[in-house]
Amino acid sequence: MLFRWRVQFGVAQMKRAKLAPVTLTEGTPAALLLRELVQPPDGTIDLPDGRRVFAPTGSDPDAVREHLGSGATGP
Repeated sequence: MLFRWRVQFGVAQMKRAKLAPVTLTEGTPAALLLRELVQPPDGTIDLPDGRRVFAPTGSDPDAVREHLGSGATGP
């Protein structure tokens, strides 16, 4: 949507952005520090493998984990 808006109104990109891939391996001090500093939003559920998922606020975390463990992707 943003790119379409730029083309529609003639807003050109001045310089090409330079992106660099960054990989943080689990267990590194930087990754652990970031995980503790960033406050997860409401509805965040921690999974046993260390990942986090977002569910509607008030959802039962155990039901969400069970739903994801069954391989389901929909509501």
